[in-house]
Amino acid sequence: MKIEQPRLFVAVPIDPSLRVIIAIQCKELQQKYPFQKWTDPEDYHITLKFLGETPSEKVEAIQEVLLAVSQTTVPFLLNVKGWGTFGRTAAPSILWAGIGGEVELLTRLQRQVEEALVPLGYIKEDRPFHPHLTLARKYLGKSSLEAAGLQQQLAQLEGSLIQWSVNHMVLYQSHLKRKPMYEPLSTFQFLNEPDS
Repeated sequence: MKIEQPRLFVAVPIDPSLRVIIAIQCKELQQKYPFQKWTDPEDYHITLKFLGETPSEKVEAIQEVLLAVSQTTVPFLLNVKGWGTFGRTAAPSILWAGIGGEVELLTRLQRQVEEALVPLGYIKEDRPFHPHLTLARKYLGKSSLEAAGLQQQLAQLEGSLIQWSVNHMVLYQSHLKRKPMYEPLSTFQFLNEPDS
């Protein structure tokens, strides 16, 4: 019998007050846009690195690597900016919110996490980093997704969103049949303060 190994990933969480605002707006969107699954507000995050099924004995080494990265990382500001879909435009597989602000610092963090995990056997992604918040999965509408109406509604949401300071990253475990799905295992605080 195969022993189940935890499914792990590294991510940046979003500000709790921002989570509430997005959740309220997504409740409105659900009335109009049928997706198979809407993300639980507690699960909103920006993925830095998906690790997949991970042997328990490897977790400590991963935590050490992430701690080392966090101690060289300066806090930075992000906001929600832009919206889009993955998959076919008429019936997308993912509805997402884009990320704005100091994205170059987020990208640098993602690259540092990837590089730091290489000695532990993790392969670097060959796709470009596309930071986003997954809002919903698998469009189920009988007619094509009305992109113009969706964009208009999402533009209103973008105008109401706040900027937040990213001062830590989290190692999460996925629980596929739970809600919320993602359990924080370890938090890695950024120790350096930005230059004033």
